[in-house]
Amino acid sequence: GDATMLNLYEMASGQLLRKLYIYVPAESLALSFDGTKLAVGSASSAKLFQVHWGGTGSKTRPSTEKMLDLPQGTPQGALAFSFDGLNLALAGEIRSDRMVTVISTTTGATMRQQKFEERVRCVALDSTGARMLCGTFGKVAELYYQGSGTTMKHYGPSPDTVRCVFIHQKHGLLAVAGDTPGGGTVWVYDVSQRGRHPDKALFKLARSNKVWSVNISPDGRWLTAGGYDMKIGVYDLGCLREMVSEQGGVSQAEPIQEMDYSVPPEDGLYREGLGFVWSSAFSGNGLVFVAGSWNGNAYVYDVDNNAPPHFETPLLRQRAKIPFTRRERVYAVAISDSGDKLAVGGRDGNVVMYKCNEETPRKQWVAEGRDSVYTVSLTPQLCAFAGTSRVVQVVSSLTGDLLYKFPIFGNVQSLSLHKSFLALGEESTVAVYDIHKRVEVLCLPSVHGPVHHVVLDDDELIFAGGKQVTMYGGTGDFAWYQAPCTGRH
Repeated sequence: GDATMLNLYEMASGQLLRKLYIYVPAESLALSFDGTKLAVGSASSAKLFQVHWGGTGSKTRPSTEKMLDLPQGTPQGALAFSFDGLNLALAGEIRSDRMVTVISTTTGATMRQQKFEERVRCVALDSTGARMLCGTFGKVAELYYQGSGTTMKHYGPSPDTVRCVFIHQKHGLLAVAGDTPGGGTVWVYDVSQRGRHPDKALFKLARSNKVWSVNISPDGRWLTAGGYDMKIGVYDLGCLREMVSEQGGVSQAEPIQEMDYSVPPEDGLYREGLGFVWSSAFSGNGLVFVAGSWNGNAYVYDVDNNAPPHFETPLLRQRAKIPFTRRERVYAVAISDSGDKLAVGGRDGNVVMYKCNEETPRKQWVAEGRDSVYTVSLTPQLCAFAGTSRVVQVVSSLTGDLLYKFPIFGNVQSLSLHKSFLALGEESTVAVYDIHKRVEVLCLPSVHGPVHHVVLDDDELIFAGGKQVTMYGGTGDFAWYQAPCTGRH
């Protein structure tokens, strides 16, 4: 009640075991079935405690340790644990939105949010956490499927840092790349079978330096990798698969083509060699490949998918070399699915859109930012970009006019647009926003370090942070009943 302390009693004897000071009036309480977790909700927030029981053979002298501070309050609401204590449901409000949020008590990750028109007064989870029953002031009890098939799978191949990730849904391939001692490595996993997550990569490719960009072509034939070696290598995935079947694995394979972006010493604007590659991409139709380099240029290549089998002619043929504004470093490039639009961002803080379906790309518009742009993402209608300015800007991909701004708390190294949703990675979290409603619909922790790369699509959210890649979803139904990217059940 209004008292700012909580009493723990032994049920059999009524003996007072412990007083816990919570400093705010409690609106709701929940204790897990095994008595090891305690949740306390107030009007503006909720707290999750671990309960440690002392003594041997009997539960006496309990002590408590705070595990999580949760931003959702439970005014006239409720809290409920699943039978195993792994999930906690909070019924209440966040910034006047009435909703039930289900979190993982292990990681703090939001597993589901369900919004309501009426205030939610009570909530319960079934024994597995797979179903949720909610009662509202609208005199209705509603039962929701919780999406128990959703998983959070971690791939942790790198002893150093994972920088980038690429998922190819049609061919069931996951490419992970980053730093390894003395160089860089690309790992490729088979994720084609739903519900099966192999811990061992199909194969790995060694590069001479850190890998910051990896891609697989839409037809699944080619893999590209580049980074601090100032080169992009192109690999034949079909040949690599053959080598895997013959040798049981491969770590040393020569690229069929390699593009060099190092700067010659006679270029007075830059010191020799400053041609790192942070960003590259295939167009959705597989006909165009683009790359951005610290040497101040963006590059456009036509993809010759009919190149001879022994590659006497290059697969990627350079069509254009675009100097960036004031010859500043290019950090980010994005190409539309049809290959007709190219967005370029970099150190000068601007994003420039080019019409790319002509022999010589033509500038269409410039969107001004406030600081370095580290990442750009495109859809047919939207262009989003962010970096060190502590704000994410969403503009029209047709005109460059500013549509939305999302303030954030740190640098953003990667973001991903998908339909009307935006995923972005910050120092310690990954968030998904509904752009049109301007609300956050999902927030996950990155417990292993800053998020270097994030990918959002119909089936999963994937992000690279620290020494691992995390795939959320992808082996069952989404944690939310109406998957926000698709609107389907």
